[in-house]
Amino acid sequence: MRSLVIILAILIDIHAISHIFYKRNVDLKTELYGMVIDKRNILNLIECIGLCNKENKCHFVSHKSSLCVLYSFYAQYFFQYSTDTFLYEKVNHRNIGLTNYWPIEKSQAVDAVGSKDLYEPINCTFSNDRFGTNASALSFNSGFMKAPRGDYLGGKEFTVLTWVKLRSYLVWQRLFDFSNGKHYDNIHVSLSDPDRRVNFRIREAYSHKEVKSSVLHLDMWYHFGFTLYQGALSIYIDGNLKNSTNTGNVNLATEDRKEYCFIGKSVYPHDPNGNFEFDDIKFFNKALTALEINSEFRVGYF
Repeated sequence: MRSLVIILAILIDIHAISHIFYKRNVDLKTELYGMVIDKRNILNLIECIGLCNKENKCHFVSHKSSLCVLYSFYAQYFFQYSTDTFLYEKVNHRNIGLTNYWPIEKSQAVDAVGSKDLYEPINCTFSNDRFGTNASALSFNSGFMKAPRGDYLGGKEFTVLTWVKLRSYLVWQRLFDFSNGKHYDNIHVSLSDPDRRVNFRIREAYSHKEVKSSVLHLDMWYHFGFTLYQGALSIYIDGNLKNSTNTGNVNLATEDRKEYCFIGKSVYPHDPNGNFEFDDIKFFNKALTALEINSEFRVGYF
């Protein structure tokens, strides 16, 4: 999407806290949860930009008809070119590490970042999300969808964030399963293991490392975070660390490229397909901190 955006032209003379801002001819195609940080009525453009300058989580700011709007980094994935609307981009903002983002909206499962759209739905329909918005979540009824083969969750650290509502305790049903086969470079999360607990695993050859968390209540939305960092596997639920396992292997990792990529399905054919709803799945190529994951749960950005 950024390739379609014409980057400026005009350098705004704002230097407080060493930030400068660029003026861009873009507006937003849509406004999703997690994009807007704040809205205020402010007459002065410089004062409006100054608010973004002070707010560490602000990456973009708009000022139109005295309405000042601060945006998180997620806004950039929904820009469209405009001749008469401008946003101001903060330069030198943080490295977010977002590699894939499937927001699920308007009956679409498009990857807003990596262009790896989900496809071939089996027993899968669009449903209401946790806010009641129509066609803004995916509902699996013994179903699944595929993601294109490609680079996902490789290296020695990563984070996966998503929202899930479990409907039944099918043993070993997958939230996601990305791998290069049954015993190679497997990264998967099961929403209900034989003890009905959430199970996060990384498999290398015929051995695996795992961390488990608590049993989920059925028909309730939960926010999940799964991280790998320096050999530690961690599960966060609703912004809080629920369990972490130190594998003792700081080099624990998988290959970048994955050939078999599923949401709701296991690479092992005897495991059941998923019976749950999910929304807003995000992949990062770094391990987010506990504070960042908690912020994602509370406000949708960090």
